[in-house]
Amino acid sequence: MDQRTKLECRSRNLIIFTVLAIACLQIALVSSQVIDCPRLIMRVAKGILRVYGKCSKDFLVELNQDLKEYQRRVDCVMRCTMERIGLMNEFDKVTNDTVQIFFDQFIPEDYHEIGHIFVEGCTDEYAPLMDNEDDTCTAYGDFVRCTQNVIAEAC
Repeated sequence: MDQRTKLECRSRNLIIFTVLAIACLQIALVSSQVIDCPRLIMRVAKGILRVYGKCSKDFLVELNQDLKEYQRRVDCVMRCTMERIGLMNEFDKVTNDTVQIFFDQFIPEDYHEIGHIFVEGCTDEYAPLMDNEDDTCTAYGDFVRCTQNVIAEAC
């Protein structure tokens, strides 16, 4: 596996894990019903992967196939994915409203409230730092990693 493929897989896995973990944790903590978790995971993953793949390709083309620069700015692929799935507002920030739009698109309504609880701290911490002028898009990657850590600790 070449360096670009490894890097793309790592970033894609981080985004997918975060989103899927939110969905599964919501199901585990809130619902006493039997829910087809694998089906929900596949639905969310399919949507996210498709968008992530397009962002990754677009970004690599923009960088003229420069893998070293791609690696330095890989969080920008996450920012692109977040933007394209509606997780950011017109100011390139994640808000409770944009999280709701994401939930409306990917997560059953019964699990929206607990999802907001999990994401709220990361949104409060990293949204103010999200700066479209930052060429490494660090705060966007930090937001995704924060969400992943919150979910991992809650499990």
